[in-house]
Amino acid sequence: MPILEVPSTPVTPDQPVVPSEPMTPADPTPDRETPSIPAGPSVPEPNDPAPATPDGPEVTPPNEGAPGHQP
Repeated sequence: MPILEVPSTPVTPDQPVVPSEPMTPADPTPDRETPSIPAGPSVPEPNDPAPATPDGPEVTPPNEGAPGHQP
């Protein structure tokens, strides 16, 4: 019986009271700005992804084949 009471009363009011949803979008905005600052120090990181570049071109040829089949 207590189980019914839990989702019956608290859950119902909690959902409507979820006005924090509008605040959620606001959070993502500041989050984007945060990465911008660390982006500076992240510049050295691109060195690691550089090795991945060679892999990128290899994937490009296979991709071209796909579009060719579509037309």
